[in-house]
Amino acid sequence: MIVFKKTKIEIVLKEPTIINQNTLIKGEIFSKSDIKLDGFLKGKMISEKKIIIGKNGEFVGELKCEDLIIKGSVEGKALVSNITSLLTKSKFNGVLSTQKFKVEEGASFDGDCKTITPNKSPESIKIIPDFEGEGEILEANVETKTKDLPLQKENKTEIIEETLDN
Repeated sequence: MIVFKKTKIEIVLKEPTIINQNTLIKGEIFSKSDIKLDGFLKGKMISEKKIIIGKNGEFVGELKCEDLIIKGSVEGKALVSNITSLLTKSKFNGVLSTQKFKVEEGASFDGDCKTITPNKSPESIKIIPDFEGEGEILEANVETKTKDLPLQKENKTEIIEETLDN
């Protein structure tokens, strides 16, 4: 007799998600690892780790992460459970909620800053839900546009199923 046992497989990526220069994304990005933005993103970006807005990076929307490093431009709301760093020539316009805030000379901050304490920090940043009995389902609807290319729509779904054990 064969016994079926469902085993949950967790995929851990050690490399950061990188959105290169000349790339435009409108939508949502969720990641368990670091995200580096060197292009343009309008929407929502959530990481369980660090988000880095590169010197050519532009973000408009809502951010949620553990650490935020800004070298480029951010407009919108940011919820950061640890430290936010605005480096030289960076720009932030909006509402920032963070535990620690570091601003280098030459950086621009226009908006509200709310400090959060460790014992009152925002809910933990958990990205991918666990669907009981179904394995994990990862789904993203992403619109991408690269310089001189028409807008393309991608619908990606990855389903992690059960494995056989004796």
